[in-house]
Amino acid sequence: MLTGSAFTFESPYAGASDLGNKVQDLFVTLEIGGRDTFAADGSVLPVGGRDYRIDGNKLTLEGNTTLTVPIPAGALLGPAFVTVSRPMQAPLDGRFETQVYTSNPVKVLTVARYAFFANGGDDTVSVINTIATDKQPVNGKEIQKLSPPRSRGYHWELAWQMIPCWRRAS
Repeated sequence: MLTGSAFTFESPYAGASDLGNKVQDLFVTLEIGGRDTFAADGSVLPVGGRDYRIDGNKLTLEGNTTLTVPIPAGALLGPAFVTVSRPMQAPLDGRFETQVYTSNPVKVLTVARYAFFANGGDDTVSVINTIATDKQPVNGKEIQKLSPPRSRGYHWELAWQMIPCWRRAS
């Protein structure tokens, strides 16, 4: 969900179309790296990674302050900058033309809470909640120890030191 104002906007110009005053007119872009450019033949030239565009028919607007955006399968939200664009009719060279107004980019602040490890031997994935730590004495020194919960069907790993030294929990 994005919170803001004036996602949709009625044009102040007499004679302009109503383009931009409905949620269906909007589109949201997830920019991975820089904004993609286009070749002369119209093909996409990704800058950093392929951007995702979510059209207005998939968006939901509550009031004019909360925009709900479904994230497409395969889209990476962590590294993305999110922009909302609203096309509108505005004066340009003595007549009304469509201009696209794009919001300032926002970034989702991610919290590195979980660590994932592939267990190649048994084709499973171990998950650690890196925030669930407590202090443990080891050889007279206090270190951080991960204390993940045990759960049926999952393999949990324990980190005994703050170095890449992992072992299977029994």
